[in-house]
Amino acid sequence: MQRQGSKGLVAVYPGPEEARRGLDALEAAGIEGSHIALSGNEVARAAAKGNTTDRDAGVLKGVVSRTVIWGLAGVVGGGLVGLLLGLAFFGFTGTIAAVLSGALAGGSFSAVMGGTSRLDMSEDWELAHERDGKTVLRLYAESDEEVRVAERALRGTEPVRVIDLTEAQQNSRRSA
Repeated sequence: MQRQGSKGLVAVYPGPEEARRGLDALEAAGIEGSHIALSGNEVARAAAKGNTTDRDAGVLKGVVSRTVIWGLAGVVGGGLVGLLLGLAFFGFTGTIAAVLSGALAGGSFSAVMGGTSRLDMSEDWELAHERDGKTVLRLYAESDEEVRVAERALRGTEPVRVIDLTEAQQNSRRSA
């Protein structure tokens, strides 16, 4: 989808880190990453930077932490499944093999899923790893329902201000 249209929201945040929480909330609510954009002085400076080391470190930290957390959860879950299957169908030796196999399979699968779970993020997500400056998050919506879903998702992220562009346009047409 092209980033244009009359439906959408604008949420103003104190800085990029807070805006990233809003961006994450929108994507968790099922809003497509290509419908979301960030703007602001720090975001513009980040986009213009040739050296992206700090930004890349922030992205890598997020990917690695999700990989480790989901991998450990998979080891525990897979090990429990292996234990139950081993006790039900195999003797002692078979149970140990089933637990180890389950832990290995569960950990591997979950680590991959956890590590890649954010790869569908908005193109501007990595720009939100800068440090300072008021940041504007803009949603370009295809429907009124998408705007409502976004409003609900952004409530817990504490933006300074949220403007429903659909309502703002309707109000300006009425007053004209």
